[in-house]
Amino acid sequence: MATFESVLAIPGSGAAHGAVAAIAVRMTRANGCPLTVVDVIEPDHIAAEAMARRRALLSDTAVAAGREGIDVSEAVLHGETAAEVIRMVLREGHDLVITGPGRTAEALIRDCPCPVLVVKPDGFTTSVTLQGAPKE
Repeated sequence: MATFESVLAIPGSGAAHGAVAAIAVRMTRANGCPLTVVDVIEPDHIAAEAMARRRALLSDTAVAAGREGIDVSEAVLHGETAAEVIRMVLREGHDLVITGPGRTAEALIRDCPCPVLVVKPDGFTTSVTLQGAPKE
């Protein structure tokens, strides 16, 4: 397994939030490295009340990671999510990004200069069936 020196996690506020946060804590603990939890607010796409809820959720995630003994910081960025995350990776030297599935994950996989770990939500099931798989 690769050793990471600085992990950036985007837990978001959707279904994958808990899974992303849990994997981020596990990866930073295993690597003995700091964790930065990030939320990105896209311009004109969120009401003040919703922004306050997202900031509180981000802060709760950081506090929970801190209780696990993780050196954690948090940041709220403003702009297009993938672009702002990549700027932060370049600026601060993160060497792993952890996020949930979706449009942002796809953009990060394409353009981010470091590895991107995409974590599926808890309870995720696939609709894909394997053709030709042996019957049990």
